Amino acid sequence: DQSLNSFIAGLQLGLKRKFGGKVDHLRVMAYGEPLSGSGADGVQAASDYQRRYLMLYDSVPGGTGYLHELMQSPEQLLDVFRQARDVMATCACNHDQDKDGCYSCLYAFRNSHGMETTSRTIAVELFSRILDLSDQFETVNSIDEIVVNPVLDSALEARFIEAIKRIAMGEGSSLLGDVRIQQQLVNGKPGYFLSIGERVYTIEPQVNVNRADGVGFSSKPDFMICSARSGDAFKPVALFMDGYKYHKDKVTDDSAKRLALVQSGKFWQWSLTWDDVHQEFAKSRTESVNPFSEGLQKTMKPLRVALADRLKVAKFEPYASHSPLMQLLLFLQQPDAGKWQAYIFTRSLGWFDQSRMMTLDAPCKASFNSNVVTRFSQTLEGAGQCAYGGIGVNHTTDVGDPSDLLQITCAVPLDAIKGENTDKMMSSIYLNTGMSSDASFKRSWQGFLKAYNLMQFLPWTAFATSDGVGSGIYEAIEWTFAEGLSGPQRHDGKSPEAAGILDEVLEEFRDAVRQLYDEGLPLPVVAYELQDERGEIIAEAELAWIDEQCVALPAEQANDSAELFASQGWKVVTLDQESQWLDQIRHYLSASSTKSTEDL
Repeated sequence: DQSLNSFIAGLQLGLKRKFGGKVDHLRVMAYGEPLSGSGADGVQAASDYQRRYLMLYDSVPGGTGYLHELMQSPEQLLDVFRQARDVMATCACNHDQDKDGCYSCLYAFRNSHGMETTSRTIAVELFSRILDLSDQFETVNSIDEIVVNPVLDSALEARFIEAIKRIAMGEGSSLLGDVRIQQQLVNGKPGYFLSIGERVYTIEPQVNVNRADGVGFSSKPDFMICSARSGDAFKPVALFMDGYKYHKDKVTDDSAKRLALVQSGKFWQWSLTWDDVHQEFAKSRTESVNPFSEGLQKTMKPLRVALADRLKVAKFEPYASHSPLMQLLLFLQQPDAGKWQAYIFTRSLGWFDQSRMMTLDAPCKASFNSNVVTRFSQTLEGAGQCAYGGIGVNHTTDVGDPSDLLQITCAVPLDAIKGENTDKMMSSIYLNTGMSSDASFKRSWQGFLKAYNLMQFLPWTAFATSDGVGSGIYEAIEWTFAEGLSGPQRHDGKSPEAAGILDEVLEEFRDAVRQLYDEGLPLPVVAYELQDERGEIIAEAELAWIDEQCVALPAEQANDSAELFASQGWKVVTLDQESQWLDQIRHYLSASSTKSTEDL
């Protein structure tokens, strides 16, 4: 391995320079151990991937004190790297194009088995990369805490994993509860196991999605987040990590792929930028654009608060002010898409001017018709009389304000407001890419991505750029999610997610569970597995209401699992054929709902 041999030779050069004299007793050994974890079926699996380390040790019994000196501070080891790099970078052999090192710098330290693959150029590059990140060294208790993943394509993706750990130890601890992330195999390659409270997920890097998965536009999310429980109806989240330098010229393509994912009805999407992730490492946080904090009408707040209370999403109110990464973790903690839809519906109403929302028909319709696809415009035409609102729309003319690169326009049919049908809101998130060289474009691009992270839960949300609308790229997208979804507050069991869950409930209990759902109470997770902090299954429940910490167990299952659940603070009900358990479950679920309202 050329990089390995070059680094070891350079390290030995640096040690010689730092300590002088003979340092042959300081030995370097490459060490690797297989990365183990769970495969797609949850079974422990071996892997060809390894965690690889360099071990520096003193061969003199009792040691010479050199290693002790190196371990006093990161600066000591960085000085070794710096001296090695400087010697190689200034060596006279750099002036000979045919030489990639010489005995005055690197070659004197080559290992006999790696002489042909030792490169001064590569060694200088490796040490320089380490020294460039010298302000980011961190103390760890053991090497097991170090995240090493050979599948990650970029530094941003690797940083994302570490950012989750930081949130868990910082601001997220009070909001998210117990958050743990650890490496494991996912579908045969290095990935991660994430637990947030009682929710457990696998995170698989670099997953291809295409027509075979029901999505019209092929894409390769940086991570795919899936429920670790086979009986969970959770739709996978395709996570994209976007650096501005690369993605600012790909916004149209990016938006089409992500809109296609959501509208397939099979996936959610989430977009994070470098700034979103980096702020977890910065000493002082910089405020970035947040469309949900802009253009809010004070006169709408009483209406929004009252509606949020009726829809039982009042506790979500502060979520819009959090970072996109924190919002993702909050969604994974409480992945009720219907609740998130209701929340963003009420939040979007904040952009409506109560005194004019019935008179903005012309400018808002003009904005919609120029910024969205044909299918969307047809739906708006058939929606009847609507109330309008948004940001970045010039309310005095029939066009959007060209100075606003980002425009968000919303329309709600009047009968949907009265009936609180949150799935009927139509929204357009539109970015003017014709001005991508403008200094403010980066802020607008960030707002564009942030807006769709939350507004994707509204089925009729267009996510488009001016270039994309002009080229017609979005016309090929099938609006399956928008056209096939029933409102989350309509408990008729006809939504795809609800129907899927009910089908998995054992036949003898299905009617009772449907009755609870018809009463407006949440559906359970079927075949729930209680796991310990290591991700090992310690108990099982036929039905589980995770947020309410309530499980229902058949008699044979209760013998093995009831005490374990109870010891973890769960309320346990034993299922019986006479459905007497139904009243107990109804009591627990209703009490939990009442308590949540009182806590607000």
